Amino acid sequence: MASQLPFSATDSLTGYLFQVKYALLDALRRLKEEVEFNVSIETFDDIVFETAGQPLELLQVKHHSKPANLTDASVDLWKTIRIWVEQYKTGDISLGSTFYLVTTAKVSENSAIYYLRPEQTIRDVAKTVSRLDSVAQTSTNQENSTAYDSYRSLSADEKQSLLSSMVIIDAAPTILDIDDKIRKEILLVVDRKNINSFSERLESWWYRRALLHLTKDNRNPILSEELLAEFGILREQFRQDNLPIDEDIWKSAIDDVVYQDRTFVRQLKIIEIGTRRIFFAVRDYFRAFEQRSRWIREDLLEVGELDKYEQELIEEWEIHFEQMRDLLGEEVTESERIRLAQEIYAWIESGALKQIRPHVKQASLARGSYHILSDRQVVGWHPEFKEKLTQLLGV
Repeated sequence: MASQLPFSATDSLTGYLFQVKYALLDALRRLKEEVEFNVSIETFDDIVFETAGQPLELLQVKHHSKPANLTDASVDLWKTIRIWVEQYKTGDISLGSTFYLVTTAKVSENSAIYYLRPEQTIRDVAKTVSRLDSVAQTSTNQENSTAYDSYRSLSADEKQSLLSSMVIIDAAPTILDIDDKIRKEILLVVDRKNINSFSERLESWWYRRALLHLTKDNRNPILSEELLAEFGILREQFRQDNLPIDEDIWKSAIDDVVYQDRTFVRQLKIIEIGTRRIFFAVRDYFRAFEQRSRWIREDLLEVGELDKYEQELIEEWEIHFEQMRDLLGEEVTESERIRLAQEIYAWIESGALKQIRPHVKQASLARGSYHILSDRQVVGWHPEFKEKLTQLLGV
């Protein structure tokens, strides 16, 4: 039996994933404002939104796997205050920024920080300062002692300024619910039946971009223009005349050795196609097979669409195949048969093939689809490919 991760490790991983997902959710919301911004993760804060090079909004993001309440003495609250005070003292941030504590916990109405919620009708910074002053002076919570010291080091004006800039966002969606929030942000740009496929691809891109941001030495932020561009690419791919092309499939490493006994490879060997071109054929087959399979699993194709496409490919092949057969004389040699077969295959490699939808531009899909048909012995290259395969395969 596989050992389970310790709770602390599981919670930590969940917290990081939630942090990245929440950054995407908040970035999507901000795109609607049509203001350019940069997103940084794990720099000055969990999430930082910068405009014109200034960290104007800093977010501390706290995820709880179980229902929780945020009280005046909560570790989440005081750890957050300590971080912001220390960054203010070192000059990394100014109190002119807006500081958000985003938590899945719930703030009760009788707590001091309830008055830091975003609703203007309930905000009362003076009341919060008074209550937190009392907590910092009287609480015996040793885990918060350093944070209490940091808070008490502020002047009255600094406390007022910090807490005036602080906003509590409580009852935030959990890691299990945040996907629904992301889907709602993209609801109007894609057909409802495709929204899961669209959001999964957007999140996949965001994870890759966030990982690059987190692991590069220069820590370049994620630009709003990048997110907007990827959003636009996906929107185009999910149009009725297009289909999404998935980067993970196109970048997969191919082991052509395991394909050497496949029928479509045998067909190429019959007409003496070189090793390197056979590798290209295997790569096309893999890409087309995997991409088509994903489209089918995600219900992105119309009923009968793939069958119709394959029939169109077959009819195009039939024209070229019969042209070749008409060129064969009665005394044609095997070498001449192979030469003409190679010309047909060169047409397949040319890339000028029909695509499944007008705006699908990946030539590998059409070439690979022909190899799928070749593997099923529906099409072939040698004028006597069926007889040749019967001899080779014994069927």
